[in-house]
Amino acid sequence: MSEEHKKDKLKELKKRLYTKGFEGSPVFKGKLSRKKYDVNSEWEDTKDLKVNTETKNKMSNTGVNKTSMIKKIFIGSIIFFIFALGFVAFTFYRGSNVISAENINLEITGPVSVKGGESFDLGVNIKNKSETEIESASLLVEYPKGAYASFDSQDELIRTRKEIGTVSLSNPVSVNIPLVLFGEENSEKEINFTLEFRFKGSGATLEKSEVYKVKISSSPINLSFSVPKETSLKQEFDTVVDVESNSNNLIKNLLLKVDYPFGFTFKGASPEPVSGENIWDMGDLSPTDKKTITIRGTIDGQEGDEKVFKTSVGTKSKDSSDSIGTLYNFDSESTVIKKPFLGIDLLLDGNTAPECISKSGKSIRTDILWESNIPTRIIDGQIKVKLNGDVLDKFSVLVSNGGFYSSVDNTITWDKSSNKNLSVIEPGEKGSVSFTFKSLPLVKNDTDIFKNPQISIDVSASGKRISDTNVPEEVTTSIGKKIKVESDLAVVPRVVYFTGPFKNTGELPPVADKQTTYTVVWTVTNSSNNVSGAVARTTLPTYVKWLGVVNPAGEDISFNEAGGEVVWNIGDVERGVGVTSSAREVAFKIGFLPSVSQVGKVPTLTSKTTLTGTDSFTGTVIRDIKDSLSTRLSTDPYFKINQALVTY
Repeated sequence: MSEEHKKDKLKELKKRLYTKGFEGSPVFKGKLSRKKYDVNSEWEDTKDLKVNTETKNKMSNTGVNKTSMIKKIFIGSIIFFIFALGFVAFTFYRGSNVISAENINLEITGPVSVKGGESFDLGVNIKNKSETEIESASLLVEYPKGAYASFDSQDELIRTRKEIGTVSLSNPVSVNIPLVLFGEENSEKEINFTLEFRFKGSGATLEKSEVYKVKISSSPINLSFSVPKETSLKQEFDTVVDVESNSNNLIKNLLLKVDYPFGFTFKGASPEPVSGENIWDMGDLSPTDKKTITIRGTIDGQEGDEKVFKTSVGTKSKDSSDSIGTLYNFDSESTVIKKPFLGIDLLLDGNTAPECISKSGKSIRTDILWESNIPTRIIDGQIKVKLNGDVLDKFSVLVSNGGFYSSVDNTITWDKSSNKNLSVIEPGEKGSVSFTFKSLPLVKNDTDIFKNPQISIDVSASGKRISDTNVPEEVTTSIGKKIKVESDLAVVPRVVYFTGPFKNTGELPPVADKQTTYTVVWTVTNSSNNVSGAVARTTLPTYVKWLGVVNPAGEDISFNEAGGEVVWNIGDVERGVGVTSSAREVAFKIGFLPSVSQVGKVPTLTSKTTLTGTDSFTGTVIRDIKDSLSTRLSTDPYFKINQALVTY
């Protein structure tokens, strides 16, 4: 069939295919039979066919051989892997018996709980279950805080190392460790054991570790902390701390610390703290001994606030004498702030501050304000004041509002019989009472003084309220304040001509245009309280010259040319100076050159003299100011009145 004929047949078939109503050839539904057809020689050369057949057979044979080889390699790999795995397991097993720490038993035996401060023993058993002997073994023990070798030991244990040496296969090694533990009750302590060792013939150092835990069942110190369950704002109350021995041994170097809540104001304690306001040195505590500390104070905050106090006791730290090294016991208590049923406030000279500073002999006005804070009546009200202090002047106490002062016990009382407002106090009702008093002079009998003088005022208010069961209940409120009296630090300045440590020159009375010298003397005295940083100063007029002569020579006194100021840095002035001991005194020389404009006058030689210093008891700066000095030498016994006026 020619190529052209084939193309014609194809065009005819395509035309019929896209003609409407085309019908294909009928489907053959008969059976098929195999027939052989000769391949037309025009398509393929017979020689080429033979070559292709041979190539195909070779490729087939090569694939079979390649598959067989892969199977052999895979099977060999599996066999090698199994062999290697077995070899490694065998080697590891052999090695574990030689260099592994797994076959070393480190067993710790001892009590699971102990009493704090009581001795006990820990047993350490070392067993070698390997196939090789141990040599150069050592046991490292690391201790918790509060561990000691014995009760009397002063050195706290931190870590110890004990050389064990050889541990053979057949002979276990046992080590006994005596121990005393201190700590808080029910606390758990951990002791770490590490065995460092080397197998014979090996250079590698291995470790085996164990942790032993022991509980402290009881503390060697019983700590009791008592705080009122409810407190009123700014009302003084007591907190009591009891420290009691729970040991059969003497407990040494105890320290107690109390942590106060925010808003607490420390007023005092018995005994007094050794550091700040919250550290007490309890010293040594014998068996069955008990020591008590009472702390006074007030608390501030909002009604309903819960305030927590914390206390801890233990041995002194070696690094600091006012901190706890090993804690023995700990306790905490809380108090709730409540508004008092009958509120009171105390004003000193109109001031609500908890402390008042006053000068000796000054009259102090005291006002007591009261108020009912409950929705029911209070009956039979009473207000009582107790005055304490050696410097209280009993004769100066004046009471108002119907109160009565009893000089026998220094008490003032207001009740329903003397003040009708206290008979029945309605809900929310307010009122006040008052009195005044003075302090005595701080120098008594001219040879003695009051030391750190103060007056305390303690006020209590009470009454009865009717409870829900119609039973009268007592309601009480108290408040207290202190008045500290400042020391009488004083300076006495004077000018002399005929007396004093220097010989003066010039005419007297002074003559215009001619210099006359004078001696200025400053005498400082102090009464009841030590004073620090005392300084005296004055200023010289322009017509008065500083001559630079001072007695005694060692005093720190200076002159400033620019301002003409003379300054004496006195420093510390102890109580009793000028009363029970000699006064502090300094003298310096000045030259007066009068002008004709001053003829017939008494010129000023120095301005006012001012003395200042800090009172160590009251913490305030106290001051004494004296008038200026002139040519009228009233303190010189040889001076005559007509020698004061300047002449010409």
